[in-house]
Amino acid sequence: MQREIQFKSYEEVAREAERLRDGGYHSRGKWNLGQACAHLSYYYRGALDGFGTRMPWIIRVTFGPVIKKRYLSDKPLSPGGITAPPSDPLKAGRKEDAAAIDELIALARRLEKVADGESLHPSPVLGELSVAEWRRINLKHAAHHFSFLEPK
Repeated sequence: MQREIQFKSYEEVAREAERLRDGGYHSRGKWNLGQACAHLSYYYRGALDGFGTRMPWIIRVTFGPVIKKRYLSDKPLSPGGITAPPSDPLKAGRKEDAAAIDELIALARRLEKVADGESLHPSPVLGELSVAEWRRINLKHAAHHFSFLEPK
């Protein structure tokens, strides 16, 4: 069972990661906090520093707009979705990982400093996104994964 959570800033994501790390939590999903943070960090790092890859044109054109619309909508994300293999902590064999939590906190705080007029790297599937679009997508994505982590 998921808890309801919503983030309005990257700083809120960083503070929630710290709260869960420091106060403990119960996982109600298949990933623990370190795994969720490692997964989210893949996308945060890519937006900031580049992904180094793009999906084939046909995937970007056919699936990209559908996925973008879903992420930018007010509807919550569904559990069990498809993710990019490099972002899947289970495929990477990651366990609870304090370094992954620290990395997400640092990346969230870097993203918090990016102003709306600046630019971030394109998504491998969604292509060019404004800073505001990246923010909305990343915050919704973090809320989805943290909703499975219940604070003690």
